[in-house]
Amino acid sequence: MSLKYSLHSFILLFLLAALFGCKQSTAPSTKTTDSTTVTHKSGEFGWVNGSSSIDRKDYSYATSSASAAYTNFGPNSTHQLDITLTVYIGAKGIENTVELVMPMLTPKLGKISVGASTDLTNGSITMKIDTAHYRSIAGGTIEITKFDTLNSTVSGTFSFDAKDGNNQVHVTSGFFTDIPIYYGAFHPGLVTATVNGVPFTSQFAQVAPSFWTVDSAYTMVMSIDGDNNGDVIKSIAFGIEMPMAGYYYDLNGDARWYGSFVQSGTPVISINSMSGAVGRLTITNFDWVTHRISGTFYLAGYDKNGDYIDVENGEIDNVQWFML
Repeated sequence: MSLKYSLHSFILLFLLAALFGCKQSTAPSTKTTDSTTVTHKSGEFGWVNGSSSIDRKDYSYATSSASAAYTNFGPNSTHQLDITLTVYIGAKGIENTVELVMPMLTPKLGKISVGASTDLTNGSITMKIDTAHYRSIAGGTIEITKFDTLNSTVSGTFSFDAKDGNNQVHVTSGFFTDIPIYYGAFHPGLVTATVNGVPFTSQFAQVAPSFWTVDSAYTMVMSIDGDNNGDVIKSIAFGIEMPMAGYYYDLNGDARWYGSFVQSGTPVISINSMSGAVGRLTITNFDWVTHRISGTFYLAGYDKNGDYIDVENGEIDNVQWFML
């Protein structure tokens, strides 16, 4: 995992920490939009492990997740597709995760042989059940049946055997449907703004701007990486419950909606609407069919160092959103 990817994970956790616990809100609106007929069929997955089976439809989106990454790795910067599927089972939330990794120079369909987890020339699969870590052995198969570069999703099937010491699992009937490509997305849309007069753009960010649900109530989180400078990452985030086109959300300390700006480094620079910053997010388009969002925003306030941070002229242009 690269340093920039690790920094992005830190920024994302920092942003999400302030969001959870927010309650439902009714935002001022300029027109009415019906969002009561929403259905979600993307991001499904499942598998059979011996006599037990997993199917995401049996779990809430608060206790499951699915995402993909299409990234380069190694000395020759060869691309690989990495798909992670997770559910948390029972009252104790026992983690069951399958991660599929396969070399893929360009997006393509077809079967990929599964080898040992250390084999970089073939696909490999790892499985985590609570504290046990199973690693694939030669003999399994991953098949990519759809690689949608327009909507940045991937679908397919898998089967494999894996071992953890003397213990072995035999996984069959694995499938994943329209899993969102969160890292290395295609045609993700664009977010621009200025931060204290300095241009901010997501155009060259390693992680594409994205908007996704974090619970069954459709609380949506938007995370935007911008103009990275070396190992410094600047990120903007919003959290809104049941966003709708034609609505605006004042970011002014009310926990019913949320906005923040974070810049990594020493010290970390951050402002958020729960700690004195104020702003507004206006949604001009929120399409449930094509999963695209557009709008405008601004946010300003003092960070903990006493410096004034002004994020203005924010534009969200046709950014992809999905359910992880």
